[in-house]
Amino acid sequence: MCNNRYLRLNIVFMHVLFFMAQGVTSLAQEWERVKLADYPYSIQFPGKPEVKQKLISTTLGEQGILSVTFKPETDDPVFFYSLQLVEYPEGTYHQDSVELIQKSLDESLQVLAETLKCKVTYQSDIDNHTSRIFRLEDKLSKQTVKGKMYLDKDTLIYCFAFTSIEKSLNNNIDHFLDSLQIETN
Repeated sequence: MCNNRYLRLNIVFMHVLFFMAQGVTSLAQEWERVKLADYPYSIQFPGKPEVKQKLISTTLGEQGILSVTFKPETDDPVFFYSLQLVEYPEGTYHQDSVELIQKSLDESLQVLAETLKCKVTYQSDIDNHTSRIFRLEDKLSKQTVKGKMYLDKDTLIYCFAFTSIEKSLNNNIDHFLDSLQIETN
């Protein structure tokens, strides 16, 4: 009787270890920190992202736009990860211009929602008046976009991830959104 009990406990213990290891393996993902050349920012992606950069002329002057995106090939609950940087001409935003910064964040979020054909379902300032967390949804396609926006001096930074509404609460999105680092001089 003692040997059988020991054997059964041993088998149960091995099954528990196997399933725990399987769970850790499926959650463990190779996140790659990407340092953005010529910018004091870095962020983690769950793989090697594609980087595109362009310069556009506007009424405000020359604006640099950097796009860093990653589309997973695995069973990641996220369809698409994106980091977008928009450089405004130097001196566009003074850090004391709280109303201008708030208006710019409001308008930028609205333009993003319209571009993606989504509705803003949540937004809130985080840390201070120069950053915001948001959620956009398209009820028809049952997709959501969760993200954060930052205004660092004269650079607007968007970090966002696309997923289905039912999978929108997951660690990968949180990890991605929380991984942005802004280096201070």
